[in-house]
Amino acid sequence: MIKTMTSLTCEHCGYTAKQKSNLTRHQKEAVYCLEKQSKVKECFDCTYCEKIFPTKFNLDRHIKTCKVIKFDLQRINQEQHDRIIKLEVELKCSNEQVQDLKHQLAKKEENQQHVALAAISKPTTQVKNTIKNCVVQNLPPLLESDMRDQAKFLTVDHVKAGAQGYAKFALEYPLKDKFTCTDVSRKKLAWKDCDGNLIYDNEGAKLSEKFFRILKERNLKLFREVINDLGNRYDTALTNEEHDEAEAITELTNKICTWRTQAIGTGNGDDTELKGEFVKYLCIANKSNSV
Repeated sequence: MIKTMTSLTCEHCGYTAKQKSNLTRHQKEAVYCLEKQSKVKECFDCTYCEKIFPTKFNLDRHIKTCKVIKFDLQRINQEQHDRIIKLEVELKCSNEQVQDLKHQLAKKEENQQHVALAAISKPTTQVKNTIKNCVVQNLPPLLESDMRDQAKFLTVDHVKAGAQGYAKFALEYPLKDKFTCTDVSRKKLAWKDCDGNLIYDNEGAKLSEKFFRILKERNLKLFREVINDLGNRYDTALTNEEHDEAEAITELTNKICTWRTQAIGTGNGDDTELKGEFVKYLCIANKSNSV
């Protein structure tokens, strides 16, 4: 005998179900049935597409495939992408503007430095010239009487050192603080004569002539002492058969004799090598002391 399945009918809306569990779920969830029962069913709305679902489970399952959500996400992603591209372009433009401003600032600073240097250099030159003029104007007269009185301080060591020795003596005694060098490269000196008149002396010709003329007698005396001493040393070297020493003494004697001749010539106004070296050392020393 075949058992027939009995249909179950909902007493509220006439819905039929083959199983009691289906009928029970229908009476609890079906909206139209609940309306018949005068009951309000809790509904779950999709906030994106406004669809209504009877359970939270159904809503969650729907959200995973909601087309509106997918569209919004795509739109948001596209907006973010466009925003990023826009920001990158703005950043690039800003960087270019910053670099341009830095370049303009560097150029402006460079121009300001040139202007400052130009402004500074002129006053500096003027100040130097003013100082130089003050030094020249305040020089005391170079008196021959004072130079003769100080000739006694010239020593054999000064004579043996040649032009450098004479310059050392001059700077320490007769010419100390009584001349200045106005142009080292051209050996231009400035000093005052006994009447207080300024003498601008090219290549120190006038000063060196005065200096060696006044020292002539003292020079000759010292030269005799040096040459006599060298002669004695030469004889001793020959006696002891010190030929290298004798040769060195001979060379030095020749040099001393040359300096003696040039010292006399310079005092007579000749342009000698000794005079040129003497003035050069004066200029260099005067320049170093004025720095």
